[in-house]
Amino acid sequence: MLQVVAIAADCLLETLKDQGFENIIENATTQGAPERIYLLGSDDDVTEVGVRFSGKFGGKIDGALGYSVRDIGGVAGDTETMGGSLSWLHGSGINLTGAYSTTSDDNPANPDADFYLAKLGYKIGRHAFDIHYMETEDRAEKGDSAETLGVGYVFTPIKWFETYAGYNNHSLNRSGADFDDVSTVLVGGRLKF
Repeated sequence: MLQVVAIAADCLLETLKDQGFENIIENATTQGAPERIYLLGSDDDVTEVGVRFSGKFGGKIDGALGYSVRDIGGVAGDTETMGGSLSWLHGSGINLTGAYSTTSDDNPANPDADFYLAKLGYKIGRHAFDIHYMETEDRAEKGDSAETLGVGYVFTPIKWFETYAGYNNHSLNRSGADFDDVSTVLVGGRLKF
């Protein structure tokens, strides 16, 4: 899988895990056809559906769309999450990724939350670089804006192993409050099976 897709997919999966949607029932793939992913059920009465697609459009393009409903009960009722991502890799190594998701429920006291991701990357040989921006609006309180700006590097010396490093600056803007930014540095490796 392309690195550009992996980053967007990881963000979307983390968002879904945060909502408790982890129960994969079927993952059917056929050559040249969309990959269908159906998710159904959990202890929280969750129903989910998603689709992945890929093709050629001035380079390689991959995308995914998903929708889920979780019955929380009480005033919140149902929590709905929908979103998607789209990644494009040009033959020159330039790549772009965009992702969006929104979460809402029936409780008027809970704000609807939106998540955005934009990434510009460059891949040359076994090296990949990126700069990325993520924003979440109204996640904890109405009017909140949490932003992340970062850079990343991945080196893949062999097909089944990669090393990575990254830096992110995280900020939270909330009316009437003053929060310090948080910086994180990530360094690690990953074995692929």
